Amino acid sequence: MFSLRSLFVDLYLRRFRVPRDMLRFAFRRYRDRTAILAPRGRLTYGQLGERVLSLATAWSKLGVGKGDPVFTLLPDDWEQVEVRLAAYESGAILTSFHQSHPLETITRAAAMVRPALFIYDPRLGQEAADFFARTMPDVQLLAIGPRSPYETLIASTPAFRTPLPLRPEDPAAFGFTSGTTGQPKALVMNQGVGVTSLRLVAKNVGVRPGEIHTFLVGIPLVGAGSGVVLPTLFSGSILVIPERYQASTFIELIWKYQVTRLFTTPSLLIDLLEEPTFDRMHLPSLRNIIYGTAPTPAAKLEEALQRFGPIFQQGYGMAEVLPPVSLLQMKDHVQDGRLAPRHVLSSVGKVVPEVKVRIVDEEGNVLPSNRVGEILVASPTLFSGYWQRPDLTQRVLKDGWFRTGDHGYFDQDGWLHVLNREVDIIQRRGHVIYPRLVEEAAHDFPAVKEACLVAVGDEPTAVLCVSLRQTWREKEGSPLLAEQLLRFLRTRLQSWQMPDRVHFFPELPRSYLHKVLPRDVRRALTSFPERALHRKPSAPLTPGTALVHAPETSTKEQPLWTHRLPL
Repeated sequence: MFSLRSLFVDLYLRRFRVPRDMLRFAFRRYRDRTAILAPRGRLTYGQLGERVLSLATAWSKLGVGKGDPVFTLLPDDWEQVEVRLAAYESGAILTSFHQSHPLETITRAAAMVRPALFIYDPRLGQEAADFFARTMPDVQLLAIGPRSPYETLIASTPAFRTPLPLRPEDPAAFGFTSGTTGQPKALVMNQGVGVTSLRLVAKNVGVRPGEIHTFLVGIPLVGAGSGVVLPTLFSGSILVIPERYQASTFIELIWKYQVTRLFTTPSLLIDLLEEPTFDRMHLPSLRNIIYGTAPTPAAKLEEALQRFGPIFQQGYGMAEVLPPVSLLQMKDHVQDGRLAPRHVLSSVGKVVPEVKVRIVDEEGNVLPSNRVGEILVASPTLFSGYWQRPDLTQRVLKDGWFRTGDHGYFDQDGWLHVLNREVDIIQRRGHVIYPRLVEEAAHDFPAVKEACLVAVGDEPTAVLCVSLRQTWREKEGSPLLAEQLLRFLRTRLQSWQMPDRVHFFPELPRSYLHKVLPRDVRRALTSFPERALHRKPSAPLTPGTALVHAPETSTKEQPLWTHRLPL
């Protein structure tokens, strides 16, 4: 049940129909407050609002406005936020690319949705700009940088509000994804979804107007990090944008700016645990860490809780369904002053009000608790479908329910557990293996930093890929250590779940969003020599190391399934 404060925030936000309404309110109300601290410097709300309105007005003079696609390839700095907000102001449809996206991704997207404008940093996007100049001369180009055309436009254009009305059903953004086919598709998010997501985040995460926080965005803004922008501006808080998404940079910024909130990925949270200065004593200002975008190992979450206490919060969502779908609240991480049991910490929390989740079998029948199936979501933050692809839309959207492609279950207490994407589930010798259950067990081994179980070959072979914690790095690739890890796993897993071999990486490959993706791990396996193979355990543990077993409830509370799932 919501508190009166949450009810107030809910009613307060319902007066905003589109993001532009909220932004105009924030620029006016918080005019003299700091809005952004970025590599380029500081912007107040007043300065940010002036630049956003000037930029939107300049686009209008260029003939770019409501309903026109705008592509960007920018670093995370002022411009990344300004362009996003100018698109909300003008009604343009934004598509943001990251510097790691190959040129082919941008050109394919442009063939599907011809942009009216391409805004780019010449250090990142000159190749793409040359492509547009050569093959699509009608696409206008706007380069950023000191004394650039971008800055000239802003400086020479008065700041006016866009007079054209916007409706909640108008498209706001195209998000391009290749999925499992390799063919790009554009998912459409409308204006109203952005406001609805903001309202659900504000109510459930604790974002209130006028309550100032210093919010470090620990995920690139071309991705889940963009979800921090509207809640931060709505509350009148400060958005801190790092120059690099790495643990040492986060710690430096948290200390320098007395950051109170951090949003990051499980992989970067694990990196932070490797830093000796990442704890409550060294960073006393930090009051809330939101983690998400991928499953978080319970063993690492327990370590983080022991260092900082119950300041952690986890959200579940995806590109097609903006968060929150479910939340593991700060209070859920502890019970009676102790760490919550594993079946809670390994979950993604409970479904938030106004959102519905079902677990279904391959025929679409709703499954009872503790039975694994596909996760379906019905939410007011659901995307509108795929651009000009009704066939794809009908495949994943039916009667308001979205087929996520994630497999999971509700336990008997109503906690939602997300196991794996359908494409990553392993079928071997008549059994179904959920890699996450094996990875969770591996994370209890003291040497393991990150773990990812993948299938290779036609049989297939199940390979457990791991990176090691700093104190164990000198043993990387050791057959003895591989034997110790496999012997440890035999105490935690069924025989049919056991990996066929262990492979050590200096670091597991991560996406540009700083997540470990099984497809990238499978690809990387082909470029590394064999480090350690499955051998019969024979040697004792290295003297001086402690092999700490998780509480007995860790394995008993994790259900194991053997039935075949649709792939």
